[in-house]
Amino acid sequence: MARTRNRESTPTDLPEEPKFSLEEPQYYQYNYTSSNTSAVSGSFEADAYGDLNGNGVTSDFTIIGSATSGAIAISPNIQEVNPEE
Repeated sequence: MARTRNRESTPTDLPEEPKFSLEEPQYYQYNYTSSNTSAVSGSFEADAYGDLNGNGVTSDFTIIGSATSGAIAISPNIQEVNPEE
């Protein structure tokens, strides 16, 4: 993976679903996926990953959530892979 540098997102970098924008420079790249979505149910996963120190090893942070009958549940823990990188 290429080294991640502080950068600005453009509207085409972000998925349409989250309905937010990142206007300040970021150190991570973000990914959002959803599945089985309807007006009252579905699930999602949000990831942030980057190489802050430029050594070619990325950090990865993931959180998952779901909606059932209109109630949203978000994992209380963020999954981390190489958080110190």
